[in-house]
Amino acid sequence: MLNWGVNENGAGGKKMSRHTVKADCQLKILQIVRDTPDVRQDKVAKLREQIEQGCYKVDAERVAERMLEEGLQDILYRTGKNLH
Repeated sequence: MLNWGVNENGAGGKKMSRHTVKADCQLKILQIVRDTPDVRQDKVAKLREQIEQGCYKVDAERVAERMLEEGLQDILYRTGKNLH
């Protein structure tokens, strides 16, 4: 089990239940997720620069493959079927 900086001894050395430790870990994970930006500014800046310089190229074959993959996954999900 991951520790995430949490131990079973709470404030004042009192023993914490597994549920309390698990909840504390979940709160730490939630905080990490909340602190992570929705947009990767570094990637956006790089793409913006490529577009402005006219050197951004779209790989049409890759885009088409991804569209088909995601469409198939969506169909399988909605029909309750699984690839694995």
